[in-house]
Amino acid sequence: MLLQKEERSALNTVTRYGNNYIDVNDVRYDHAICFKPEGPITAWPVKTAADITTEMLELAAGITRKQANPLDFLNDASAPSYENPPDVLLIG
Repeated sequence: MLLQKEERSALNTVTRYGNNYIDVNDVRYDHAICFKPEGPITAWPVKTAADITTEMLELAAGITRKQANPLDFLNDASAPSYENPPDVLLIG
């Protein structure tokens, strides 16, 4: 499906998509990719839903875990916290 052409800025823009492909900035990708509004478009090493792990989601979102505080167990902090969490992560 060709999306409406508009004047593009420097932001990464999905320009077309279909079964088994996506075009970003008029470049076709037939494999999983991850990208943000700005910056590089990188391959995402996921082939099936079973391949999606916490580490793969962290890679796709481009986030890094905060250094664990040795006293976190006192606050029952079992979930990781991140330096730069995204507002939204879309997978599709």
